[in-house]
Amino acid sequence: LVLEEAPPLELNHVYVETDLPVGLLRAGRQPVSRHRTTLVHSGRRINRWGVSRSHDSADGFLFATKLSAIWDVLAGDSPDRRQDSGWFLAVLWGKTVTQLPSVSGDDLDNIATSTFYKRTEETLFGQWVESLDASLTHSRRMSDQFGTRLDSVTAGLDLETRWLRFALHHTEMYGETREVGEALALLGKSDPRGAQEVRSRGGFGELAVLLGPVE
Repeated sequence: LVLEEAPPLELNHVYVETDLPVGLLRAGRQPVSRHRTTLVHSGRRINRWGVSRSHDSADGFLFATKLSAIWDVLAGDSPDRRQDSGWFLAVLWGKTVTQLPSVSGDDLDNIATSTFYKRTEETLFGQWVESLDASLTHSRRMSDQFGTRLDSVTAGLDLETRWLRFALHHTEMYGETREVGEALALLGKSDPRGAQEVRSRGGFGELAVLLGPVE
């Protein structure tokens, strides 16, 4: 065992938010995802693909509204303002976090739009559901420094009952950047003048049977 230097302060999430008549507004350092996905992780639950405490954050603004509340109003009912059940739409803009807030160096912008449907602790199709979350998200990362324009489309489904947990996520990524070529050019292995085309896809699935303390 040896001693290593550690940063004296690490800001994970620091933000303020307010409830508006038409939704939620949040500003500050915040997670770019509500849970784990193929590409990013909120850091709020076990990360089976890396360090559990790791997370992906952005310094910016988020606006979210509950689309299903619109139907309540149109039907003449009081809008359901619960944040754990219904159909939602969220838009996030921010600077991708790599260190403490800085106005110089990194110009990587992140814009994401997500629509998702949630249910918690309710009966669905005659079965008791602890949680259900289905989502579709489009994200774009942009940087003038390396001519980066990367888009990703992610679909996800998470379902948990008293005895079962099921998850299925898939991501398609496409775009271009010079960052890879310029990094390899330092090793004399690439021509940095052109942009590299990015075409990538990936996903994961999980099925767990819950038997008390054992999965």
